[in-house]
Amino acid sequence: MNLSEYKLVSPKIKGEIVFTYNKGVLFSIVFKLAEPLSVKQFTWLVMHVLYSEKELNGHDDYIGDVKLQRITPLPSTNKVELFSSFYKRYVKDFDNNPVDYVRSRKDHLMIRGFEVTEALLIAYFTSDKALFKGNYSIGNYCKFFNQLRAEAAGANKKQRFPNYYDPELVKRHDGQWYSEYCQHLLSLGKVPKKSRFGDITDFIDKDAAQ
Repeated sequence: MNLSEYKLVSPKIKGEIVFTYNKGVLFSIVFKLAEPLSVKQFTWLVMHVLYSEKELNGHDDYIGDVKLQRITPLPSTNKVELFSSFYKRYVKDFDNNPVDYVRSRKDHLMIRGFEVTEALLIAYFTSDKALFKGNYSIGNYCKFFNQLRAEAAGANKKQRFPNYYDPELVKRHDGQWYSEYCQHLLSLGKVPKKSRFGDITDFIDKDAAQ
């Protein structure tokens, strides 16, 4: 992966929204917010999201008081150190003593293109999914990174929102619920499909949108 990240911040939202581009194309949108966006804010975001990283050039101020800032990636060495510290925190031996992570010579190369944060590591080491549980390594973290990010992003929404777009379900809820539902789908790496009138008709995988 060749990833680059930008964060959108504004005094009108509590937190930030992170856009990740892979090889210059929008890869994911992660909402790191204390409160969900309003319907008006979410509609604005959908209308202004930039699919190509090339379109970001010169958008330091973006629009009005909304700022878009490039995130300086954490060096690979620091990512390995952070992963190792969480491994020691969560992995114990039979006597409940911390276990040191045994590093591979390839770890720093594998993890170079992947995001490593405390939130993702907590989700990784506390998940009950068979993909992760008991298989802790940087290789495993990178191999199932998309599944991990989806789980971390949807940790508090799993029971409330399905992981696909359901137009019939949308009809039964109000605008605020719809805004949170769309944010959930975006956090899974899906992108909106729109009618010729600009209305959202579905959320599909990025590969299908290309």
